[in-house]
Amino acid sequence: AAEDDEEARTASLSSLEVMASLVDVADVRKKIVLTSKLAATTGSADLLRLMLLGPSATSPSDQNGVVRCCAELIINGVDDDVDSWRVDPPSLQSDAATSWEEDDAAIYAESLLESFLRNLGGGTATLPVVLPLVEALMNSAAGAANGSGWRQYRAALSILERCLDAAPVTFAPHVPVAVEAALNLASNNPCERVQLQALQLLGALCNADTVEDDPAYSPPTNATPIQVRAVYGGRILQVASALVASPCAKVSSH
Repeated sequence: AAEDDEEARTASLSSLEVMASLVDVADVRKKIVLTSKLAATTGSADLLRLMLLGPSATSPSDQNGVVRCCAELIINGVDDDVDSWRVDPPSLQSDAATSWEEDDAAIYAESLLESFLRNLGGGTATLPVVLPLVEALMNSAAGAANGSGWRQYRAALSILERCLDAAPVTFAPHVPVAVEAALNLASNNPCERVQLQALQLLGALCNADTVEDDPAYSPPTNATPIQVRAVYGGRILQVASALVASPCAKVSSH
């Protein structure tokens, strides 16, 4: 069964890699976006929707497009350990940006997801697909028994960071919700792997800070500027300071 799972992961990653390579080509990318714009009036196939959602998708639970496939690999990967990870000391070779350590499948799926977010119509087209999926992951994790939903929480936080990196301007209105989710999980979730991912997202949000400084950003009329450090800095520092005392060295040193 383990060998079958590994073969399935490899096949899924290979398929996603091919599609990511295709949408990385400018002419192909333009063709996909154009067919999406024409689909409503011509009745032709909407390639963008097909790639993002899969055929006949009506809700996040039945999507099987590239976003969902990447998310499944990020959730499951090959790394399901908590106890050994908790006591294993951090090393200079560890990637501080992820709690996946050597889980190459999940790490690669993250990079592929970011590629799709950047190339398939930008955040305007992709975030309406990704964010409901993130919400579904959060709800699934919250309803899991005995803390077994930690992988869904970790994946949701990581996907939010990928959204921020790939489409910061479009993601700007969602920053307050992302900050609150990360603060809540960093403070209240007992799983160190979730805490680390929440800290990572908070750090990325602080680095992005005022995304409306981007010349391409056109805020709605009378929109309140989003300033992560100015608005949330005190609370973020309070949460981070508390986690400095974490018995998990990977969390306390992050």
